[in-house]
Amino acid sequence: ELVEKLLNQVHEEEIKAAEATKKEIDQFANGLEDQNYAKQIKNASQAIYDGYYPPKGMDFTYPVKLKNSEQVIQEANKISIDRILLDFRNQWGITDVIKSVEMRVLFENHQYGQQDLDDAGQLRDIIAKASVTYKDLALDAEVQALSKIKYRNGLREAIYTIADQHVAQ
Repeated sequence: ELVEKLLNQVHEEEIKAAEATKKEIDQFANGLEDQNYAKQIKNASQAIYDGYYPPKGMDFTYPVKLKNSEQVIQEANKISIDRILLDFRNQWGITDVIKSVEMRVLFENHQYGQQDLDDAGQLRDIIAKASVTYKDLALDAEVQALSKIKYRNGLREAIYTIADQHVAQ
């Protein structure tokens, strides 16, 4: 019911009402025992609130009447994760080096807090390729200004940080 309400409020550009509904959804999610599902619900509500869901071209009839919000939550959560990964890739200038779906695959077997992403040399390859073009492709001025060695070390650390966030969801 709240997801339906949020979709309609965002569509109608009722920003204050949508903000209040998003807070209600987040409060509901915080009360759930299953914290993984709670995180998915919060990711989904954020994606809806930010206008990333439904994606352009998706056939939605307004006002939305949902029979079940589960599919919307799963789809919006995936969009939220993809958006986070895209923003990360843009920031570090690795959009030409690795796709978001490839990052999700890389993170699949990651254990929180472990340095376990370079078993087959994938991380080393990503960093090596990225360090060639980061000054041109990184959208973050601070990243562009880094020396090559600081960039390589920073990117490695940032990838492990986002991998930890990904598995913690």
